[in-house]
Amino acid sequence: MSCESRHHVILLLSYSSSSSPTLPTSFNANAPLLMQPFMPRKRAREPEPVPLEPGLGRRKRRCVHPAQRCQSVPPSVSLAPSTPLPLTPGNLQLLDEASPSEFGECIESSESSESSRPDEPSMAGDDEAANRKSIDSYTKLAAHGICICPANIHALPAELADFIKRIVRAERETTPSATTIAQKAPQASGLGEQAAIDLLCADLLFKGEGPAGGGGERLVQSLPKLNLNTAYLPDADSFAAKEAGPLSQAQPDTAIGYITSTQGERGAVEAPLDKDQEMTLARKALTSSLHFPFLTCQWKGYTGSEGQYHASLQGGRDGACVVNYLHHFFTEAGQTPSVVDTCHFSVTSDIQTFRLWVHWRKDCGGDRGTIHHMKCIKSAFSELPEEDEDAMKLLVDFRKMLRNIASYATSTRLERIKQAIGDLRVRMEAEQASRAPSRSSSRRSKKSSKSSLFALPTPPASQAPPAKRLRQDGT
Repeated sequence: MSCESRHHVILLLSYSSSSSPTLPTSFNANAPLLMQPFMPRKRAREPEPVPLEPGLGRRKRRCVHPAQRCQSVPPSVSLAPSTPLPLTPGNLQLLDEASPSEFGECIESSESSESSRPDEPSMAGDDEAANRKSIDSYTKLAAHGICICPANIHALPAELADFIKRIVRAERETTPSATTIAQKAPQASGLGEQAAIDLLCADLLFKGEGPAGGGGERLVQSLPKLNLNTAYLPDADSFAAKEAGPLSQAQPDTAIGYITSTQGERGAVEAPLDKDQEMTLARKALTSSLHFPFLTCQWKGYTGSEGQYHASLQGGRDGACVVNYLHHFFTEAGQTPSVVDTCHFSVTSDIQTFRLWVHWRKDCGGDRGTIHHMKCIKSAFSELPEEDEDAMKLLVDFRKMLRNIASYATSTRLERIKQAIGDLRVRMEAEQASRAPSRSSSRRSKKSSKSSLFALPTPPASQAPPAKRLRQDGT
């Protein structure tokens, strides 16, 4: 093969307007290939990218994390749809870098949640997203044995129904709180979740006992965002519960229970339990900041993307945790608790509506285990139409039921708990006494075994070395 045939020959074809290929005019078919004139085609000049603003040209692309692009692009970049730009690599680069700044948010990798849904326009700002807590789905709650009962199924147990009829729904004098709630409701509807809670919580629920002369309910305290002991969440031993995953942290927005002795001393107010009684409860307490909560609440802002449905999911989780703690407490005290002893009440609110729920547990036995029920027993509205007496009566009755729950909690329920604490203390002392002798005897046995194991054996008398004689003559 000749040397010329080893070279690569580049044949450039030019295209006419009819898109038909033609040879160059100076092409000589008889001349050697290497002597053909080289006629390079003129490359089309790439149009320069049109800067979005004077002074902003093509930049060298950097590997920037999407979450940092908001800070890397100057805020002066604007992509108005009325000014179309040529589709060039330079403009695509500018679009890629300016997009996060244009739309006001960065692309962040986040774990998808079953309960999340797109945010809706809010009149109250974006504080809801910052305060949003985990919400377990209805399916996950059902897998863990938590049932949010509709009004027409799962009737209340007879004993619990009688208790609600006699105690919770009992007639009593009205208070001006219902009227105050109706007056504040329009303003609260335009606020975010936390601001609305601060505005309505003390009037709808109860204000804990403050410093002497400061008012509030006796013996109780109201605390926000209280974490409950997750050991009392429903068990996850079943196959369905393991597949669904663990429940989220039980944390009511508002929890009302008995004030601790420490807080009572600091506020110069009476505490229902003394320090000895508190020490009996300290080993397996539901929370160290509050004793035996009897009313919890989950709030949702009216203008946010979550409502009563999401609040009921969180309330079902919290209520089951409290009910399990009460059942464990009375059982450890050697008592068989009734459904009234272990029931719990909660409130859910989206600012314009209020719902009162009762929680109880039912031991089904066998494979079904324990079912934690939650049923709504009262509803009311915060914003009342003019001259609507029925709507006002609903709100007044709602407040009466809450007052009856608090009165029962600070009287009959408290005495029942104190009695159980005494029984628990006796059982704990008896258990410690039964363990004391066994521990001392085991220690003695271990000591004797060690001494026998490591003591040197005493040699017999025939093998003992002769005793040294004392010299009396000095020699």
